[in-house]
Amino acid sequence: MSKLLKSGRSRKVRPRSKLSAIPFIEKLARTLLEEYRASKPAIKWLSGKTIQCRLLRESSVELAFNTTSVVVRGNFTDQAPHLSFAITRIMLEKLIDRKIIPSDAVFNGQLRVAGNADDLVTANKIFDEVVDLLQHSSRLKAAYHEFKNARLTLPSRGVSVSIKN
Repeated sequence: MSKLLKSGRSRKVRPRSKLSAIPFIEKLARTLLEEYRASKPAIKWLSGKTIQCRLLRESSVELAFNTTSVVVRGNFTDQAPHLSFAITRIMLEKLIDRKIIPSDAVFNGQLRVAGNADDLVTANKIFDEVVDLLQHSSRLKAAYHEFKNARLTLPSRGVSVSIKN
C-alpha cells in the first residue's frame, strides 16, 4: 500500500495491527520497574501528577499517577493537567531513535508541550534515561518494536495499572 505525499512522490505505508494499550502499558511498567534504576524517584516525582499525551492522528491518553498505580484513560478528564504533550508517531519514533532532540522538536513545532518548566526538564531527563536504557534492554526493544508496528487502542474508561515495585 502506498500513500501520495504533497510533493507528488509516494511512500510505502505499512498496515498497522491493533495494540491494546492496557496490557502494553502493564508490560512496559513492569519492565521499567525492573530495569530502570531511577524508577522509585521517578514514581515519587510523578505521584499526584496528571499527564495528557496526544499521539496526533491516532490516540490520546491521560495518565493519573499515585505512589502505587497509574490510572490510564482514553480521554482527557483533567482540566488542568501538570504536563501535556502532543506529537506525531513519526516524530516520536525520531525522538526515540535519537534522530532529533526534544528541544529541536519543540522549537520546530513538531512536539507541543505544556507544563511547569521544572517538570518539563524532569520529564525530559526521565525520557532521555529510558531511551538510553532502550539501547541495552531486550525487553524494552521488543516493546518498542511492538509499538512501532501497531496502532494503540485505548479503553473507554479509566483502568488502573500497578506501578508498585
